[in-house]
Amino acid sequence: MQSQMNLMQNNCGQMNPISSYRGINPNVTNIAPVNHVCHLHLEDKLKSAEEKISLLESKLDKYHHAFTEQTNKYAVMREDIDKLVSNALDSQHITTSELKQYQILNATHEKLKDDHTRAIFQITTLTNQNGRLENELKLIKEKVRKQRNELAKMSISFEQKSFLNKKATDVSDDFEFVNSGSM
Repeated sequence: MQSQMNLMQNNCGQMNPISSYRGINPNVTNIAPVNHVCHLHLEDKLKSAEEKISLLESKLDKYHHAFTEQTNKYAVMREDIDKLVSNALDSQHITTSELKQYQILNATHEKLKDDHTRAIFQITTLTNQNGRLENELKLIKEKVRKQRNELAKMSISFEQKSFLNKKATDVSDDFEFVNSGSM
């Protein structure tokens, strides 16, 4: 065994064509020769791994510290938010009577909105009716004006006939007077 260790140290990093590892398991055949590694090389790898682990641990500590700080900040913020919510709920606390008053006011508001909508509809209807009535009134006024004009014409015509009839009567009376006087 000592001779194998000496052989391994002498052949550090080289392939060993004479390997006693084949004798461990007789069922395994055609195993490639084992690459023996120098213990100095392993120590270097171990030191390198330890340095990497140390760096990773320091990074982990930094991340853990930053995470702890953030967690503390979030905890403080959460407490502040909880206080604000609590204060808001306290300031907006509604009693049963206030809730009933709110419901009554809300119902009154809805009724007033409905009344307002109905009033606007009635105003629109009345405005439309007023427009139609104004048009009818214009037509009636036009008819009345025409009838007055016709009446005035008829009155003038009647007066003219009356005047002519009166003159005719006067003339016929004069004619009778003349005829009776001559007799």
